[in-house]
Amino acid sequence: MKKNPVIWAGMLAAAVALGGCQGGAADGETVVFSTVAETQATASAAETAAEAEAIRQVEGLDAFGNLPVALGAPEGAENVEYYVIDGNVAEVNFVLGGNHYSFRGGPGEADVSGIYEELSAEALTAAGADLTAEIRTTAGGGRLATWFDGTASYSLYTSAAVEDEDIQGLTAELVTISEAGATGRQQVENREGLSALGIPMAEPEDAEDMVYYIIGGSTAEIRFAWDDCSFAFRGAAGSVDPGTEENWSAETTELRLEYEGGDLVLTCQQAESGARLATWSSGDFAYSLYAQGPLENEDWEEICSQAADTTKVE
Repeated sequence: MKKNPVIWAGMLAAAVALGGCQGGAADGETVVFSTVAETQATASAAETAAEAEAIRQVEGLDAFGNLPVALGAPEGAENVEYYVIDGNVAEVNFVLGGNHYSFRGGPGEADVSGIYEELSAEALTAAGADLTAEIRTTAGGGRLATWFDGTASYSLYTSAAVEDEDIQGLTAELVTISEAGATGRQQVENREGLSALGIPMAEPEDAEDMVYYIIGGSTAEIRFAWDDCSFAFRGAAGSVDPGTEENWSAETTELRLEYEGGDLVLTCQQAESGARLATWSSGDFAYSLYAQGPLENEDWEEICSQAADTTKVE
């Protein structure tokens, strides 16, 4: 015969109660046992507490100090909040233009977005100085941008159907913020902002779209466009890291520039991609000039000469 479940539960509780009394309850002391509903409520509360610990709100960016990420809120952001997720992912939530965004960063190459919607196959791109993010549209019409800086992964998500131009502009701004943390890159307003480093260098004549950076507190960089190509011109005391990862040809050529106080010899290399790199030393400083884009040899030698001219101290 099938047992009545309510009666069975009561019999079990009674048996447990007897065992509990035998286990040492004092005479006259009432032993109270949790009901099934109370046990479920306790378990639910424990799960809620665990979730609250997994997503922990913090006071500000300083709370991310032990994570190898660089996050921030864009200009004009409102209702900015900061979170740490599972102890190793940082998140900045904000509202911009009436839309809510989640900007995350965490160590390693794993996806940190927490978004599992189907994504569009086609992607837009948005770039900072060195990094490029891919932006895809979610099945729900939102936007998800992701990028990796070699150490940490980043994501920007909104459920809103933001226009292409707007999401690209915002993503580029946040990519730049993440780059500053990864490389110690600090943008300065103009060439005078580099003067504290004391490195003789300037943009070549006819250069356009100049942007100026201090990298790691000791390297000066001028990014510019010239003849439809993009350039990164760096200088530092002693030695300089060009900051490139191209597969350079083993063959090198020399470009010798003659000056009254002595010659400068530039060592030039070319990559399979067509990129070019020149390196040289002048006095106590070392320099590099990196170029991307179609460039004739004559034009390359001309831009190298102009850049080197600014580094020659008589």
